[in-house]
Amino acid sequence: MEIKRYYALQLMRPMRKGTNTEVDNMVFRIMRPNLWRCLKARNAKVRLNAIILLAMFYPILTDDFENEEYLERQREAFRELLFDDSYAVRIVACKSALSILASFWITFDNGYIEELLTKVVDNLSKDSIVPVRVAVFESLQFLLSCPQAVNALQRALKCLVPRGINDNNERVRLAAFELLTMLGKHRFIRFWNVVNMKLILQCFEVEESESVRKQITRLLFPSFMSMAVDADETIRRIIFMGAITRNGALSFHHLIVTMKLITVEQACWCSYNVFVCRFFMWNRLKSHSLRRSQ
Repeated sequence: MEIKRYYALQLMRPMRKGTNTEVDNMVFRIMRPNLWRCLKARNAKVRLNAIILLAMFYPILTDDFENEEYLERQREAFRELLFDDSYAVRIVACKSALSILASFWITFDNGYIEELLTKVVDNLSKDSIVPVRVAVFESLQFLLSCPQAVNALQRALKCLVPRGINDNNERVRLAAFELLTMLGKHRFIRFWNVVNMKLILQCFEVEESESVRKQITRLLFPSFMSMAVDADETIRRIIFMGAITRNGALSFHHLIVTMKLITVEQACWCSYNVFVCRFFMWNRLKSHSLRRSQ
């Protein structure tokens, strides 16, 4: 329940789009006596609530105080709580920090941004607690809408995603593929530039989780069943998939029907393509066997 309370933060995001001096001063007066004491409290629940409040009202500033010093203390809090002893605090700190980065990217210096992302990529993504590793991929979704974060996000994804889609836990794999699927709507980053298509198909071959297979199908569907290409190109792509992962290709064509990603007419057309692909694959195997026997 404590982790779910984080999502109250999302309701407060519109507050970041506008400021009011009187409100800022009021928030500052309320927060100043208690916030820092709570952020360093021994009780994990107190620290959790404190980081949620800090994320809601960041930046907490006033005209009557040395803002730069106080702002640095707020930024330092995010740095420290990413390594908190409580995994629940680490989860909320990760999501809060990247949400703040997405909203105020241009106000942070490059060194601070690099430090936060390095901690997330190099440390939290390897955390022994599964929900923390899941939170890393969920947190990066905030940066998708930040144009200034494109280069940093792409570098982070290239480090994270290959590890995430091969994680031992299916929840982490699912979160990684969900993030890749969201790149389908991104203007500048394409998922095949983040992770090699062959690696995705190899993961499809051995994936046992139904939910993860469905997510991989959603990811691959626009690439392998595009209405923007002709039938020959579609067949070529299906042959490419089948050559790398026979089980994945069969699962893909089964799921696009059961998940209702295509119509009945398209399903018939798809079945024809599968038949043609199997014919080509059979001929290729037969020719290869004949050459070996000779």
